Amino acid sequence: MPGDLVVVGALMGNGKSTLLMSQMDALAANKMPTLYVPLEVDPEVCRLRWAAWKLNLDVRHVIRQDWTRLPEGSKDAVDGVLEEQVADPYIHFATPKRMDWQAIVRWCKWAKERAGVRIVMVDHFHRLSFGGQANTMRVDVTEMARKLKDLGRELGLVILCAAQLNRASDPIDQFSPPSLARLKESAGIGEEADVVVMLSRRLKPDLPKQWAQELRLGRLTERDICEPATMAVTCRKHRLDNDALNKAMYLTVENGKLRSRARSWQTPPAA
Repeated sequence: MPGDLVVVGALMGNGKSTLLMSQMDALAANKMPTLYVPLEVDPEVCRLRWAAWKLNLDVRHVIRQDWTRLPEGSKDAVDGVLEEQVADPYIHFATPKRMDWQAIVRWCKWAKERAGVRIVMVDHFHRLSFGGQANTMRVDVTEMARKLKDLGRELGLVILCAAQLNRASDPIDQFSPPSLARLKESAGIGEEADVVVMLSRRLKPDLPKQWAQELRLGRLTERDICEPATMAVTCRKHRLDNDALNKAMYLTVENGKLRSRARSWQTPPAA
C-alpha cells in the first residue's frame, strides 16, 4: 500500500538484487512506474542484466560484454533493448553511486512528479550515507528508516529496501530463514517496516541425520545440502496480515532471475 516500508533481508550473495530486479521487471510488464536506486551495483550493470533477461542470453556474459561467448548478433540485440529501456516510461534508474537523505528525497520527488512512479526500490539500505559518526550509527540507521517511511506516506509511495544482516559464526546459520533480530545495525529497521521478508537457501529433503555436524566439520558443502537454484522467501513481519507471519514460499532462480515457485514448493514449519 502507498506509504508502506517493505524490507528484504538476506545473507545470500546477490539474492537481494535478484529479488528486487525480478520484481521490478514484473512491475514494468504490468505498467507500474518504478524507480530503482542501485547503490551496490552500477545502473549500467542493472540495465545489462535486464537486457539479458529479455533476450534469454547468459547474464554473466552480457554483463562482462564477452560477445564471443554469445550467439552472433547478441551485441546489436542488447544495444536495441538498452535503447528501449531508456524510452520505457515504467522503468527508471537513479544514477548516483552514493545517496544521502537529501538525494533520496530529490530522486523520490522527481520520480513521483515527473514519472508518476509509485514504487521505489533501494538496493540496499545499508549503503545509504547516514552522515553520522560510528558511535551514533544505530541511532542514524533507525532515523533513516523512520524518514523513509514518512517520505513514502508524504508522496504516496511504497518504498522497498534491501537490507544486510548480521552474520553468525555457525555455518548452518545461512540455511535457516533469519529472524527480525538479524537486521544489521538497528532493530529500528524492523520496527518501522510494515513488511519484512527474509531470503535464505533451501535444504534438500532427506538429508543425513548428522548433516549439521558434518557441515561444521567440513565434510559436507553447500552443494551437498542445498537445492540448486532455489530461494526461500519467508515473511517475518506483516503489519496488516498476521496469518502471513513465518509463512514462506520457494522460488526458482534461473539465469539470475526469479521465475516461479519451485516444483517441490511447500510451506516450512514456523521457526
